[in-house]
Amino acid sequence: MVTTEGVTGIPGITGLSFFETFTIMYAPPLIIAAAIVFLFVYLAVYKNPKD
Repeated sequence: MVTTEGVTGIPGITGLSFFETFTIMYAPPLIIAAAIVFLFVYLAVYKNPKD
């Protein structure tokens, strides 16, 4: 994880680097999953299945 070098200017924030790396690695699948869930919820509300 070389991303820690970019945070050396702010000591004590090395955890942020890990969080950024975790976000960069796992954000795309989570965003896609969230988009799919949001799409299903939106369609369910828009089509109004209560009819």
